[in-house]
Amino acid sequence: MSETNETTTGYEKPPTQVEYSKRASWRTFLQTLIAFVPTANGVLLALQGAIVQEPFQSTLPSWVFVATNGGIVAGAFLAKVVTQLMANPRVNDWLERKAPRLAARDPR
Repeated sequence: MSETNETTTGYEKPPTQVEYSKRASWRTFLQTLIAFVPTANGVLLALQGAIVQEPFQSTLPSWVFVATNGGIVAGAFLAKVVTQLMANPRVNDWLERKAPRLAARDPR
């Protein structure tokens, strides 16, 4: 029974991404933020450290940090929307037929 993902009623249980699409999409949003916010800010701080030296003797304006982090949040939200779209049962059914390797369920 566990190999076919069937319930005791005989109906096939949907993949967890489809069954809990909102949870999966918010998890994607959070994972994107966790990955990109520290990375981008680390790069900006390294750049800041480089341009404060000779010959530039300058600093990055604060709006660069705000714009970069705002772009990351917007990108993370876009990833959330795409994840939620891909978890839609109709989209998942279409993927299972047309592109089984991209479907939430194992194509075997």
